[in-house]
Amino acid sequence: MKLQTIVKTLACSTAALCLTAAHAEIKIGFTGPLSGPVAAVGQDQYDGLMLGIEALGKKLGGEAVTVLREDDQLKPELGNQIARKLIDRDKVDAIVGLGFSNVLMASLPRIVESGTVAIATNAGPSPLAGAGCLPNVFSMSWQNDGTAEAMGKFAQDSGYKRVYLMAPNYQAGKDYVAGFKRYLMRSTPRSTSPTIPPKSHSCKLRVPMLCLCSIRGAWA
Repeated sequence: MKLQTIVKTLACSTAALCLTAAHAEIKIGFTGPLSGPVAAVGQDQYDGLMLGIEALGKKLGGEAVTVLREDDQLKPELGNQIARKLIDRDKVDAIVGLGFSNVLMASLPRIVESGTVAIATNAGPSPLAGAGCLPNVFSMSWQNDGTAEAMGKFAQDSGYKRVYLMAPNYQAGKDYVAGFKRYLMRSTPRSTSPTIPPKSHSCKLRVPMLCLCSIRGAWA
């Protein structure tokens, strides 16, 4: 279902482009983590994109498609450089993938400035939701703080009074902490101890009733 949604979004975007200009070929730039500890996440996204394009006869909006693939290595500065290259030099019609939230947020200024269609297939940073929505940027996954809000509600309903939170120090980690606290704090103020690694030793200072931890590779 998610693959079909991504392909339909691409098809609609490229069809709109074809109405305004004669395209001999549609160029799509894919960028994601294709090396390092989370390479499997990026590879899955790329494989899904190519599977969808092949299912459509390698055409979008009736036009032939070329996909340019880039490895952002999960590095925001590199992701920003890749986005600029795809937009300014390669003249792509759309960018797909965009790695994790830290990479997407770093790439955002040039994407917004250029108006290039961007489809994030993993990242879901909360600043881009609600009032922060952008007309040319789409997230096909989830909003980062959504699942954490559910855990915050669970902790509140279960009566936990002391909670220890550990999150990676980038946009997704901060979104998770904010989402959890948003629902835990709704009725009665609770004691929470959010910690950004490498300060995890502070967990020993006070024994919590609930300890929530995650590693970077599991988040967007």
